[in-house]
Amino acid sequence: MSQDKNFLHSPVDAFHRTHGARMTEFAGWEMPLQFSGIVDEHLAVRHAAGLFDITHMGQIEVTGESAFDDLQRIVTKDLSKVEASRAVYSLLCNEEGGILDDIIVYKRGESRFLIIVNGVNAVKDYEWLRKNCVKATKVHNLTTKRSLFAVQGPKSAAIVSRLVSEPLAGLYYFHFREDTMLGLPVILARTGYTGEDGFEVSVDAEDALDLWNSLLEAGTPLGMKLTGLGARDTLRLEMAYPLYGMEISEQVSPFEANLDKAVSLKKGDFIGREAILRRRDESSRTLVGLEMLEMAVPRHGFLVKSCDSVVGRITSGTMSPSLGRGIALALVRKDHSEVGTILDVEIREKRRSAIIVRTPFWNPRVYLRSAVAPGR
Repeated sequence: MSQDKNFLHSPVDAFHRTHGARMTEFAGWEMPLQFSGIVDEHLAVRHAAGLFDITHMGQIEVTGESAFDDLQRIVTKDLSKVEASRAVYSLLCNEEGGILDDIIVYKRGESRFLIIVNGVNAVKDYEWLRKNCVKATKVHNLTTKRSLFAVQGPKSAAIVSRLVSEPLAGLYYFHFREDTMLGLPVILARTGYTGEDGFEVSVDAEDALDLWNSLLEAGTPLGMKLTGLGARDTLRLEMAYPLYGMEISEQVSPFEANLDKAVSLKKGDFIGREAILRRRDESSRTLVGLEMLEMAVPRHGFLVKSCDSVVGRITSGTMSPSLGRGIALALVRKDHSEVGTILDVEIREKRRSAIIVRTPFWNPRVYLRSAVAPGR
């Protein structure tokens, strides 16, 4: 399969094509959807490890003496509570309290931050940050200058430890460090989108292929498999992690999406704060997890009903490879959102029973200093 010149391509694009990847367009990039198959790759991550190319994700650097003050006013999380070398899950919201994007902020210092954003929003987020930062703050879009890879799964630490300069024991979930991997400078973060222990590695695009090959060589003997965006989606859904354009958008507020942990209301004013508070009190809907009680697969857009009334809509759904049953996230009316409530999902004009359950569907197995995990 040849490249489509209308799309952006990862520095390891040729590798994907020569190793049997089924490519797909996503967020203006051509990226691998799957290699050996979504279920096979999904289960490899749950039982061993998977290697993901997530170069399509946006990487934006914000620096300068005013960077902290600007970001404290722009993002929803209180960055004053975040130490250097820590990452934090946060949101960008508009003045109306809608979610522009969910992001991870790496605090490299009081005047230096790296922000990982969704690929589909990379340009929009970059412009939003530039618009809302003072002139003294420098905002650089590094998306096409750097690559981002992920190693996820219970054997990920054993794989990555073969390549780094220092032991990984002190690097906990949502911590990161400047490191070298076989002499290549990287930003190594113990983060991920799967619920398993794992790492995300930011590297200069010129070094990307060398690092990719090194990761593959280190992981293959331990059962690591090449993994595409298809399995990334089923893995994140088992964890009930939101996806922009599905669970979250500018039409959805943080409390509707159950992302209250990503909002620091006590830190003072920030963009969208008053609207978020208002919508928290006024909104009639909330995000819930559904498990099918029949052998059926819920999909995005399917209606959720109680008796003959439409009470919500599926935002994401799949047949869970780990659990062997249909699962979904859905925005439903608050008066039908209690755990244990039985609802119907309309699938091809037939109604299939489902029950509201606590999320995540899959128990996280991340590497923590304590028993309490931060938000994704």
